[in-house]
Amino acid sequence: MVDFPPAQPNFAEGDLVSNTTNLATLTQNDALEVNISLPIEKAPRLGIGTRVELLNQKGQVLGTSRVFFISPKVSNDTQSVLVKARVENNSGKLRADQFIETRVIWKRLPSILVPTTAISRVAEQNFVFVAEQGKDGLVAKQTPVKLGIIRGNAYQVMQGLKANDRIVTSGLLKIRDGAAIVPEQQNAPTEKKS
Repeated sequence: MVDFPPAQPNFAEGDLVSNTTNLATLTQNDALEVNISLPIEKAPRLGIGTRVELLNQKGQVLGTSRVFFISPKVSNDTQSVLVKARVENNSGKLRADQFIETRVIWKRLPSILVPTTAISRVAEQNFVFVAEQGKDGLVAKQTPVKLGIIRGNAYQVMQGLKANDRIVTSGLLKIRDGAAIVPEQQNAPTEKKS
């Protein structure tokens, strides 16, 4: 016995049907092929196995896949190349014939992401306050940074920070360079009274 999702009937109650009438259409959504139209100028960089991210309307990643087919032909209408990727869709987040956004991952580079709330701007220069050890505790050091892309609520930092830097993410309007700071305790245990 095979479980199928509910079928879409191709007729209405009272319609006359024969033995050649297609009664229903079954759609399998567990594994889907994503058809991607890639601009022709980007096609030479693409190869079988190139990673693809599937995004919802908010830009959040729904899943990842890899390219398994690249069309040898170019679409006359769009001057794009058809690229296909397979997606395991066991969660049912996607449906057949659904339109989604995709992001082709051309190259992965290590980078640092910081919350957008950690960025301050002064005279068209971007800064982050880094928590550094001072004589009497932590102090905020205003550090210029070069930003890359924004993804969701985070900026990619191209220059200016190291991987283990601790940064200030709130209260930026009250802070100045060299000011003493006290880190907030995240997920601090609460005292239980018996």
